[in-house]
Amino acid sequence: MKLLLDENIPAEYKKKLTKIGHDVEHVNQKCKGLKDNEIFEYSVRNKRCIITYDFDYNELKKLKHYGIIKIDQICEDHFNKLVKILEKYNKQIEDIFIRICKGKIYKEIKKYSKKKGKFKQFQRIDIDL
Repeated sequence: MKLLLDENIPAEYKKKLTKIGHDVEHVNQKCKGLKDNEIFEYSVRNKRCIITYDFDYNELKKLKHYGIIKIDQICEDHFNKLVKILEKYNKQIEDIFIRICKGKIYKEIKKYSKKKGKFKQFQRIDIDL
């Protein structure tokens, strides 16, 4: 899967994720100094799922994207959950926002109005790994 690690994600994640077969870029190498919306645009142009520790992508999740995974804690347990999510959603993460919390993991899927086809709200679904 094509991934873009945000600046707050440790560089060791890139090494580990690359080792298991993912195409990984880190913001500090490709987009250093850019604002979150510019990083978001870069990820969309390059069809990369963003992995972040940052809440700033919460508003951007309403826009078209190739996946956003929000990790609430940088630790080995959350990294292992991230790996399982990437296996489970292999390339099927477009427009899905996933949050890895201490006690649970959930995804938010966009819902659209039936009449006009416009974004209406998110549906939250718990994920079991």
